[in-house]
Amino acid sequence: MRFFLFRLADGGGYGGGRGDLRLAGRAGKEAWRMAVLWEDLTEAERTALKRMNRGPYPALSPDLAERLIARGLAVRRDSGVGISRQGRELVIAVLLHGRGDAG
Repeated sequence: MRFFLFRLADGGGYGGGRGDLRLAGRAGKEAWRMAVLWEDLTEAERTALKRMNRGPYPALSPDLAERLIARGLAVRRDSGVGISRQGRELVIAVLLHGRGDAG
């Protein structure tokens, strides 16, 4: 099963789900900015997101932090790099699917 998350280009929020990734459209225009598939993340990126979902992750390397920020899965904060809303939603979707609670 493929998990994905996309960001609406008009700033209207995020969408996501499981199954085939289809482009979301609004008034005939492509409304997506980026798509992140769980399967496309490295094991280190997946592990970091799961740990960041539980709280601060001081062992996060600067290179890994930059990759997650570039993908929109993490954000820079005063206290350091933390998981973004998109990153949290992706991790939760994967965790719920593993428990059998999603879909």
